[in-house]
Amino acid sequence: MIFGFINKLSITNLNPFSKASRSARLLLALANKDSARSNYGMFLTSSVAPKGSTVNPTIEVLYKDGKKMSIDSSKINVDRLSDMIDSYSRTLKFKDMIQK
Repeated sequence: MIFGFINKLSITNLNPFSKASRSARLLLALANKDSARSNYGMFLTSSVAPKGSTVNPTIEVLYKDGKKMSIDSSKINVDRLSDMIDSYSRTLKFKDMIQK
């Protein structure tokens, strides 16, 4: 994943025991690595839902240019989720390469 163009990644209503939260858990594991956070200065937040909660996890991404993306990750696998987040990051990377 391209974390260099993401200012903030927020995962809310994460129920670690729910099957619907699997892709959000895996994305959190990818983004929580020290190399991803320290190299790019990304701010990562997460909030855990109670064990019996049926609320679907939501992922909010704030990019460096101000665009905000909100995704319900309950019906999306982690590969598709990372593609959705990376698609706009690739656009920003391309714009950055053109401007240099």
